[in-house]
Amino acid sequence: MMKHHISRRNWLRNGAMLSAGLGLLPSQWEALLAKTPQGSKSRLQLSQLAEEAKIINDFPKLKARLLANENPFGPSQKAKDEMVKAMDIGYQYSFFGAGELSDLIAGSFGLTKDNILLGAGSTELLTSVAYYLAIAGKNKGKIICADPPYDWLMISAAEHGMDWEGVPVTKENKHNLDAMAAKVTEDTPLVYICNPANPNGTVVDTDQLTSFCKEVSKKTTVLVDEAYIDYVDDPGKQSMASLIKEGYNILVARTFSKVHGFAGIRMGYILGQQELLDKIMKYSSTISKQFSTSSLSGLAIAGAMSSYQDKAFIQSCVDKTNEGKAFVYKVLEEMDYEYVPSSTNFILFPLRMHGDQFQKAMFEKGIGVRKWKFAKQHWCRVSIGKMEELELFAEAFKEVVG
Repeated sequence: MMKHHISRRNWLRNGAMLSAGLGLLPSQWEALLAKTPQGSKSRLQLSQLAEEAKIINDFPKLKARLLANENPFGPSQKAKDEMVKAMDIGYQYSFFGAGELSDLIAGSFGLTKDNILLGAGSTELLTSVAYYLAIAGKNKGKIICADPPYDWLMISAAEHGMDWEGVPVTKENKHNLDAMAAKVTEDTPLVYICNPANPNGTVVDTDQLTSFCKEVSKKTTVLVDEAYIDYVDDPGKQSMASLIKEGYNILVARTFSKVHGFAGIRMGYILGQQELLDKIMKYSSTISKQFSTSSLSGLAIAGAMSSYQDKAFIQSCVDKTNEGKAFVYKVLEEMDYEYVPSSTNFILFPLRMHGDQFQKAMFEKGIGVRKWKFAKQHWCRVSIGKMEELELFAEAFKEVVG
């Protein structure tokens, strides 16, 4: 199915590596780094992640896993029940399940299955977009994104020689839409917006983002990654998916890995215009919009069908996440630490010590967190776990910084 010099096997291998993220072995990071152009921004990002992975790999046992933005409350019981039922026919290829799921999801946006691609998490589909841009587009132009970005799409593109340009976020840690629009040229292949943003946790004004998407999409494709959209107030209003129905050159990526609790089960989708999705599909493991994909299991499809309709469970997860955020806010305030108000299931805050030192000290106490360095500042990103995990975080945090 795969064309050009990307084999299906290599794509799946690389996609798995990217999905694994910080769980990669040092040798795997070295292999990925070797494929990334010298001097590129993606190589710098990978080098920083590789160093962080060494710390994490040294501390495999965690009391509180607060480093991957997972939903500790999911999957829902209804989804688990459906996956158990699906095990009885697990010996069968799920030829038609993906079509039913595509109809369900696309129909909720007033679209058809021609406007959707399913994948094993949104990471797989972001990688497909990157490979399409780099190979079909022959590395023309630079991808425009925020700085700091959620960078897997850019790293995937860099594997095949494409570069990207990050536009610094505003002082409120939000996408600087005006500055990003100013960077777009006739050679720009894509503008990538992560909203709500990772690692910042911020959202941009809906009306401003809508205007941005309408204008910029006249020049190039705009991809809005809405992995965390379920955590905002009124997700339907803040999503850019409606612009697809209006005919704009927009892609919207979604995942079941966050609020649905499917991070280890793997399910995601991307919405867009049929013509563009047909092109992207050539660089994905999707074989048809009508049938199941080789990268999706029948269990994942069955669970997703149920979870997508379980609105009460989704709301309960959001409520408990908001409760956890309020708790962490209070802990930070008590220690006189600032933080970035979050519209996601994680919180970013500036550190007063080197990020490696802080992360290692927290890991030694069994608390897994992430660290960043941007804008000449070291930062910590803590995911919102169960309350007992957050209480352990609070105890360790006070000991480390106090």
